Amino acid sequence: QVYTTLELIRNKPVAANVIPLFLEALATHEGPRLLRLKGLVQIAEMPRQPLVLHGVQHVFYQPTWLERWPSQDHRTRIVLIGHGLSQVWVQRLLEALEAEVATFTVRVD
Repeated sequence: QVYTTLELIRNKPVAANVIPLFLEALATHEGPRLLRLKGLVQIAEMPRQPLVLHGVQHVFYQPTWLERWPSQDHRTRIVLIGHGLSQVWVQRLLEALEAEVATFTVRVD
C-alpha cells in the first residue's frame, strides 16, 4: 500500500467550531485510510494557546490546550498520514468548513 503524508498549514487562526466538524468529516470519509493525525491549531478565540489534535484512524482524542506555543511559529499545522489521502480534498474540506462557519456566524450576529 502507498502511504501518503499531508501537511495543512493555515496562516490565519481557525474558528473553534470548525475543528469538530473537520475531525468528524475526516473520521467519516477517511477513517479507514487515516493512520494518524497530529496538529497544533491556532484557534481564533484563543490565539495565544495552541490546540493539540491527535487521532488514529477514525478515533480522535479529546483536544488539549498547551499553555503557550513551543516556538515563534503560531501557524496552524496539521499532519495526516494514511493510505491514498488527497491533499486537495483535505484542504478543500477545511476551507469549505471555514467558509460555512464564517457565513453562519455573520448571519447570526
